[in-house]
Amino acid sequence: MAGKDTNVRASGVAEENVVMGRGRGQSKSRDALASLDGRTCHLEIVMGDVKDHVGVVEQNLQTLEDHILEELESLKRAVGVEEIRQDAVMCKKAIAGGTVVTPSPRVDTPKPKEFGGKRDAKELDNYIWHMERYFEGASITDKKTKVRTATLYLTDTATLWWRRKHYDIENGLYTIDSWEVFKKEIKKQFYPENVAYEARKKMKELRHKGSLHLLYVNIRLVKYKSELNKEALVELEGLL
Repeated sequence: MAGKDTNVRASGVAEENVVMGRGRGQSKSRDALASLDGRTCHLEIVMGDVKDHVGVVEQNLQTLEDHILEELESLKRAVGVEEIRQDAVMCKKAIAGGTVVTPSPRVDTPKPKEFGGKRDAKELDNYIWHMERYFEGASITDKKTKVRTATLYLTDTATLWWRRKHYDIENGLYTIDSWEVFKKEIKKQFYPENVAYEARKKMKELRHKGSLHLLYVNIRLVKYKSELNKEALVELEGLL
């Protein structure tokens, strides 16, 4: 009988261990499922935040696009107003002159080629010709405006030349107030034959000034000699 009781108790303990093992396994499964649910909820929250950020970015882009379109429309209106203003000025001039003028259709005027100061008659002539075509295409008629516009297309050596001229103009030493005067001066500076002529002219001026200087020195020396006594004069001539 004692052996049977022992076997029964052992069997009961084994069954209890099996039940407890199953309980622990089920508990671990529940913990894993709970953890997975938590991660899933967190991921859903993150995805929701991302969607919100994407929505804000899209809204900002749309706002920016609308702003750019508004600016473009404003620019178009401003250009249209300027064209209307120019047409009105032309009409007023026509009425004042007793004639009727039809505004010419506007075309895109190509920018003139820059001039860098190369002493080449052909290159300078091309620059002047292109500037005059640009004046015609852009309807630039004011004399001073032509000069200001032309100087914008000078580079390198030509820019240095104009800076010196502009300095003289600001100091009242020179005047270039028309396109014709500007053409004359730039040709005088950069036409090869004019450059050679100006160089010879300056050499003559230097020689002339040098001769005058020597003459002035001789005159002063003669006057000084006349003021010396005879003994001092002999000593001075010995030194010379």
